[in-house]
Amino acid sequence: MKTLEKEIVGFKAMEELALAHVQKAEDSNDNLRKEVEAERSSGAALAAQVSLLTKRLEEAKTVGLTVAEMYRAALAGFGGATSLC
Repeated sequence: MKTLEKEIVGFKAMEELALAHVQKAEDSNDNLRKEVEAERSSGAALAAQVSLLTKRLEEAKTVGLTVAEMYRAALAGFGGATSLC
C-alpha cells in the first residue's frame, strides 16, 4: 500500500511539473506573438515613413528642376551671361 501511495505522490509531482512546463510554454508563445505583432506594426510604420520621405524627395527634385529651368531661362534672357556690377 505504501508503494502505491509513493507512486501516486510521484505521479502528482510529475503532473505538476508538466503543467508548469505547459504554462511556461504558453507564456513564451504569448510573448513571441506579442513580439511578432510589434515587429509587424514597426514594419508598417517604417514603410509609411519611407513612402512619405520618397514623396518629399520627389517634390524636392521637382522644385530643384523647376528652379534650374527658371535660372536657365533668366540667364538666356541676359544673353547667357550676367553682369557682376
